[in-house]
Amino acid sequence: MTKNTINAIKWSIITLTMFSLFFWLIPVDIYAAGLYFFVIVGAVGLTYSFFKMISFILRVINERKSVAFEEKGIRNIGGMLFVSCLVVFFLSAILFLIREIQIEDNELTQYGVVTTGTITNGKMMATRKMDLSYIIVGFAKKSGDSAFVTTSISKGEFNNYYRGQTVLLIYSTRYPTIFKTFFNFKELDEYEKNNNRK
Repeated sequence: MTKNTINAIKWSIITLTMFSLFFWLIPVDIYAAGLYFFVIVGAVGLTYSFFKMISFILRVINERKSVAFEEKGIRNIGGMLFVSCLVVFFLSAILFLIREIQIEDNELTQYGVVTTGTITNGKMMATRKMDLSYIIVGFAKKSGDSAFVTTSISKGEFNNYYRGQTVLLIYSTRYPTIFKTFFNFKELDEYEKNNNRK
């Protein structure tokens, strides 16, 4: 077994491990606390390991040929590998994001409790290309303890809310960091109907 073959096997295992880690193994509450961080890190990590895996597989194939790849062939393969890595990056990011959203919805469907919270703080941070505005909502858990959660809103929405305003929310009794906020009963009713909570 050549060194390239060993490396191809090693990076194949690493690729499968990366996918399993970010798709199945990270606990839902930890994932939810840093959703976009884990999605980006997972997509970048998976793309890098995929690139290494394919690179070594191509080297193994080249070793078994009687002649090396022609220069034109190398360029074509390099282009295909680049495109493949882009596809892997975007598909994995979308897949990780959809996976977490579905798990959070399932968590709230099974363990969600409706309560009211109060806007305690917030900040409007928006540019032409990015909108990172948010508000912080405090509420009392079923156990009686207080909890504070941060939810993203748009620049336009930010101007409609104020400190001390009451909002509706559903939070998981298992993982209070998993929640959804609603600013009127209509939004709450639509969510509960769409998620079979009624």
